[in-house]
Amino acid sequence: MLNRTNHSTIIKEAINFYLDKGVTDKQDIYTKVVDQLGVPISTVRRVARDLRTELLQKIQILQSDMPKTSTVTVTPLEFLRLQDRTIEEKRLNLALALRRF
Repeated sequence: MLNRTNHSTIIKEAINFYLDKGVTDKQDIYTKVVDQLGVPISTVRRVARDLRTELLQKIQILQSDMPKTSTVTVTPLEFLRLQDRTIEEKRLNLALALRRF
């Protein structure tokens, strides 16, 4: 008889097997695992919930290393000033480039 940890590991492997095979319907996966392993569907659902929790924790860890993007809020007037400054900078850079030739 398998203990709960080994049982859960085997069920997780079966769930992952069907996910890797491209099965996308949750109920279909549960049914296939029940048929394959002969375990109650309630056990499969519990293990699937544990697997989801583990995967979400791993995703959160991986996302925490990603650089955070920041946004700057500007008023419409500030935006126009920034846009005008950018246009002026482009004109100045173009004038300086043309002087070199």
